[in-house]
Amino acid sequence: MEILISCMDRRLNAYLDSLNSGNTILLRNAGANVSGLSYTLSELLRDENIKSIKVVTHTDCGAMKTVSKVLKGELKLSEIATNTLVKKFTDAGTKDPRELENINTQIQKSELEKISKERGIKGSVELLDISKIDMPKEQGEHKMALMNPSSLKYGQILNKEEMFNTYVIQSKSLEEKMVDIEIATKVLGIKKGEIIALYASEYRGVEADLKKLKLNPLLNGIEINARRL
Repeated sequence: MEILISCMDRRLNAYLDSLNSGNTILLRNAGANVSGLSYTLSELLRDENIKSIKVVTHTDCGAMKTVSKVLKGELKLSEIATNTLVKKFTDAGTKDPRELENINTQIQKSELEKISKERGIKGSVELLDISKIDMPKEQGEHKMALMNPSSLKYGQILNKEEMFNTYVIQSKSLEEKMVDIEIATKVLGIKKGEIIALYASEYRGVEADLKKLKLNPLLNGIEINARRL
């Protein structure tokens, strides 16, 4: 089994499916941020069948554009989002999003090396040139989908239109997802979302998370629902 960590960017959905062998557990957040998935990784790595972790960052990254705006003082995020996503770039010596993409890749490589050394598993990092992947013509309103780690392909979860219009946030706890939800709603302007129970055993937890989100001021004005696959 392999863990694949990547950005929540909607344009990556089909590409990540092409990397998913069926023995690949997908995790996704803003910027393929390994340290933002510490709880999820600690839980998943209890499974001795997991032999490697691959991280895929990418060019034209909205997360790095967000970091750039915060560093320039053009945008203010919550304390937790700033600490989780932005703080590691404060001494980067640049505010240029393209340069931040390269720095981000190196940061994730460093984080992965720590995990690989501690756990004795293989790790690799790739900076994907997003202009080189096939993307269909954009249609419909963008939305976000929250789900647990899974080896299911997105083509099994999302319909044809959703495959290109959906930002996928994928980790094991609602708390870890909150930073990414903030980026999706506050920065990307997402107004619709759903929490997807990929398996029947997840539905009760999904309903509980939905209740928490509907009470969260961050989700005011956001249409969010639960769906069972």
